[in-house]
Amino acid sequence: MFDPDTKEQIKTSYENFQLSRKKFANRPCLGFRPIAADGTAGPYVWSTYEQIGKRADNFGAGLVNLELCPSKPDPEVKDRGMLGFYSKNRLEWVVAEQACFTQSIVTVPMYDTLGADSVAYVIKQCSLKSVICAAAVLENVLDCKPDCPTLECVILMEPLTEDLRSKASSAGLKAFSMEEVEKVGAEKPLPHLAPSPQDILTFCYTSGTTGDPKGVLLTHQNICSAWSAASGRDALKAGDGDVHMSYLPLPHIFERLVQFGVILGGAAIGFYQGDTLKIVEDLQALRPTFFPSVPRLLNRVHDRLIAGINEAGGLKKALFERAFAAKKGMLPQGKNTHPLWDRIIFKKIAEKVGLERVRLIVTGSAPIADNVLDFIRIVFCCPVLEGYGLSETAAGGTITADQDMIPGTVGAVTACNEIRLKDVPDMGYLRTDQVHKIGSKTIPCCGRGEICLKGLNIFQGYYKMPDKTAEAIDADGWFHSGDIGMWTPDGRLKIIDRKKNIFKLAQGSRMDGCAKYKIYSTCRKCSHTPCPEVAVVRC
Repeated sequence: MFDPDTKEQIKTSYENFQLSRKKFANRPCLGFRPIAADGTAGPYVWSTYEQIGKRADNFGAGLVNLELCPSKPDPEVKDRGMLGFYSKNRLEWVVAEQACFTQSIVTVPMYDTLGADSVAYVIKQCSLKSVICAAAVLENVLDCKPDCPTLECVILMEPLTEDLRSKASSAGLKAFSMEEVEKVGAEKPLPHLAPSPQDILTFCYTSGTTGDPKGVLLTHQNICSAWSAASGRDALKAGDGDVHMSYLPLPHIFERLVQFGVILGGAAIGFYQGDTLKIVEDLQALRPTFFPSVPRLLNRVHDRLIAGINEAGGLKKALFERAFAAKKGMLPQGKNTHPLWDRIIFKKIAEKVGLERVRLIVTGSAPIADNVLDFIRIVFCCPVLEGYGLSETAAGGTITADQDMIPGTVGAVTACNEIRLKDVPDMGYLRTDQVHKIGSKTIPCCGRGEICLKGLNIFQGYYKMPDKTAEAIDADGWFHSGDIGMWTPDGRLKIIDRKKNIFKLAQGSRMDGCAKYKIYSTCRKCSHTPCPEVAVVRC
């Protein structure tokens, strides 16, 4: 891909940040809310692109000087060193990530929700020497040591107290604070060792519901190609004044891809406090313009606003319903703005949740109900794009057009990959199908089958799992997603099923897990909190 201003070619995440650092040195880059002693969060504090770049230089040099991420014979990662990441989204996470890129160190992220056993599995599989983590999960890292002989060092994102240093030492680990590593790098600076497009950028560990978690290997080329293709949608192009709130987990490739695009445009990234129950509070403090999200949160926003409207009742509710109906009638024509209703109704509603400045919302990762999608488009008066992708495709695949306001599909194929549908005869899906039945209705289609993808965004394989890799990627290079889709007559993809989604219940009857998921994901009780009556397992 090429930088739109300088026309320089960008082939890696390293080049992406370094070019923006040069172009936008004094622009705000990363921000966070300091937490006071009483637990209240203050206004956002920002670091510029140059300040973040300098910290990354120092931290990267410190990692090398202290030999915390030594290279070792491992052809799957081209003998590069690796660093484990274990924390919620925060400024230090991205500083450390960019630091790794300056020295061609591979990032190995782990969800902060993982317990000690899962963390130990990743550390052992990758033979990690060092993990950078937050204080909140330090105990889990210490608990891993007996089962992880290669683990020698832990780097704390916060200041390191003598008590914590002593605890780490008692567990057999050497502890550093992030500040200490940066100080070593500042005293002994090193030239950058830039990665190549084919170097591994990161691991993405997928769910282990059907066995051990699988480490998806993604290269710099994978993520560059995925964003280059997605940015063909004009609304996705970030620029000066744009602000993104980072709360979707960084170990998932979706958030990493979004941040790649934000950095490319020289825009700002503000981090949430780390508590999902306070996301609206953080939105109100940040007032973002760019809001990638997931159906679960959008369901909560929808329910909260609907409850407020119903509580207001009377004239306010009547005006809302009239305005909503007027705008809903415009959606099939690709329009979701209205000069009167937006000004007197919808902008005021959006302001209550901190989204009155938002100019783009993106949703993915799971199906979203049509009525919720319509509501979000109408109330927030901006394009709402829905995409389809997987960790194995660097989150690339398909995405809806800016003016596509008709729910029910995940859009057209992006330029980084090809998509074909493979027959699944035992489930009744064929590429030659011309109709698809939904309940008692049928709709026209141009083929149904398993979604297979091929292109520059496709992952390199599952780490140390050649058999699983061979199952996922066939001899011709097609990745088999396991999802069932159909083409609409106008060339958009609709997800309709999941291969091997039928499973047997304890009493012997069979259940369609995809259908049940759709029901429970829109249930007000189940979508907000774990429901003790329901357990859905992806097969």
